[in-house]
Amino acid sequence: KQWYQRRVAITAGGECSVECGTGFTQRERSCDSPAAAYGGQECIGDAVNPKTKKCKGRCRPGPNDGNWSEFTEWSKCSRQCGGGVMKRSRKCDNPKPKHGGRLCGGEEAEMKVEKEQMVCNEEICSKNGSWGRWKKIQGCFGPDSGCEKIRQRVCEMPIGGGAPCEGDSELRTICLNKVGQVGCPAPVQL
Repeated sequence: KQWYQRRVAITAGGECSVECGTGFTQRERSCDSPAAAYGGQECIGDAVNPKTKKCKGRCRPGPNDGNWSEFTEWSKCSRQCGGGVMKRSRKCDNPKPKHGGRLCGGEEAEMKVEKEQMVCNEEICSKNGSWGRWKKIQGCFGPDSGCEKIRQRVCEMPIGGGAPCEGDSELRTICLNKVGQVGCPAPVQL
């Protein structure tokens, strides 16, 4: 008698042992070419070969929805004082959506990336005092003024613990007459 060989699944229901993914097949043979009859002998040996072979199921997997990965670390604050922003984000890649699956966030807000931000360093920035421009020279005044020219400037006040302005708010110089000697101009007669 001769064996008739054919491929069959390890499990019933098709060529491969699984519908989706990777499975296995085994070779099986039947003793029917011709079948034993009238007291004839059955075939000798096993009908099923114990060796297996990998196979792939022929189905298409169903949709797999995406899921969020962990958030990244917070970024550095965008400002050192006066209110800055820190940011972080996460991706829809744990796993990524496949085979028509939905992005993360649900039906209405489907997103690939989610971003968050938070206010930071809200304390007032300290600022040192700074001098404004010198004002126009005020002319030489009479004997009661000491015959001086005076220039003045104003300090813009420091903020948040900043240092005050350094230096003088006035600059005084002695008046000189027309020949370059110290002296006050003569008073104007009315």
